[in-house]
Amino acid sequence: MSESTSTSQQSTGGVKKDPFKISLFIGIIGVAIAGFGLYSGYDSSNVRPLFSWLIGLGFWMSVCIGMLFLIILSHIFKAQWSIILRRQMEHCMVAFPVLAILFLPLIYIAHSDEPIEDGHKHTSIQEQIDHAKHDDDKGAHGDAGTKGEHAGGHDDHGHGGIKKKSGMLWKWMALDGTDHHDVLLSAKEAYLNRKGFTLRFIMYFVVFCGLGLLFRKFSTNQDKDGDIMWTHRSLKLAAFGAIATALSTTFAAIDWFKAIEHHWFSTMYGVWYFACSMRLGLAFTVVICFILSTRGELKGIYKQAHRYDLGCLMLAFTIFWAYISLSQFFLIYNANIPEETFWYNIRQFNPANPDQINSWYPIGMCLIFCNFFFPFFFLLFYYSKVTHKKILFIACWIIFWQLVDIFYNVLPGIEPDKDPNVGAFDYTVRQFSVTGYDVAAVFGIGALCVAAYLWSRSRTEIIPVRDPRILLSINHHE
Repeated sequence: MSESTSTSQQSTGGVKKDPFKISLFIGIIGVAIAGFGLYSGYDSSNVRPLFSWLIGLGFWMSVCIGMLFLIILSHIFKAQWSIILRRQMEHCMVAFPVLAILFLPLIYIAHSDEPIEDGHKHTSIQEQIDHAKHDDDKGAHGDAGTKGEHAGGHDDHGHGGIKKKSGMLWKWMALDGTDHHDVLLSAKEAYLNRKGFTLRFIMYFVVFCGLGLLFRKFSTNQDKDGDIMWTHRSLKLAAFGAIATALSTTFAAIDWFKAIEHHWFSTMYGVWYFACSMRLGLAFTVVICFILSTRGELKGIYKQAHRYDLGCLMLAFTIFWAYISLSQFFLIYNANIPEETFWYNIRQFNPANPDQINSWYPIGMCLIFCNFFFPFFFLLFYYSKVTHKKILFIACWIIFWQLVDIFYNVLPGIEPDKDPNVGAFDYTVRQFSVTGYDVAAVFGIGALCVAAYLWSRSRTEIIPVRDPRILLSINHHE
């Protein structure tokens, strides 16, 4: 009887301490809270909770994409040192199907034709267009934006209000298939249309899920039979996967984040998201390996030489992120084209008073000094790369500031002013804020990704034990 009770207590204690169940529970709670915000925001036409969901998805997609790139590069270059690290990244590939499912509510919203009930005084885009057409027929004001006294002032071509909930996140979706005066959207409609958006969404996740799960399958199959055939298959898959992942990442960044302001032009945006992904993939790999090495599963396997190489890569991609971000800014600054410069303008000053900075300006300054200069100088030192606690600290630092970078790129936007007749412009800017739904989305989606990782790890060896170069990885030295 006592043995049964003892066993029951151990079992109960095991349930309480089971990391998978804890992560799953936290994930369900967090996603439920963020999902409630998503539903209430959609129902009340409040776009802010929708951005919380998109930010959470964008952040964790970036983590998984970065690890997928690292797996591909490890196979293409036949890297020996990273084999014990590669298995940890392969476990994270199981999170891609979870993220695909969590993205579906945004696809539903993108196809919603439900009207928006807005009590503000500003007029919607279609109302402005109809008003301009009516005036044109009467000869009172002429064509919108050229002849009219009022039409030119209020036809904001996509910067103002919308009438369909499909345009809550991506405003162009509310205009898809309608008669509109948005010249820039007309030039991009072959790409920016709802059917194309949905088809590309499917293609992106076919690539991400297919490649990630195949790499994991090939690696775990080799654990069973030790056949070198799996190594050759992974190499061939990586050659194709490098191109497919690069294209998918680039266009996914354009569809999901850049097209929030569909008037904006940038040829470097996809590369910016790639740089973010690599930094996050490397930083989370450091965190995972630190936890596993301190618990004992990777103790004596994950060594100083591995930390040094990870630190060097984090330094390299810190420089690369800064290069891409600065290049994008200077190219747009030098060209001085309104369709490009407004993206930075709304992240610096208030449209009604350009002499006053807005809440995004200090965030931008922090990204320069905290997301580049600090990690750059920190990682220049050898001991910052090889010391357990120091490299863990800078990895967590990069994770935090990359999340801020996602906020900076996704959240700011142009919203119609409640009183368009006051101020220099008839729109205002969505300011920086952190809401409970943001926290719930980031931690909830992240906890589900951790649960997927733990589920995968419990079904495989901790390292690829029968990889032909596993001993070279274990004995890796500087």
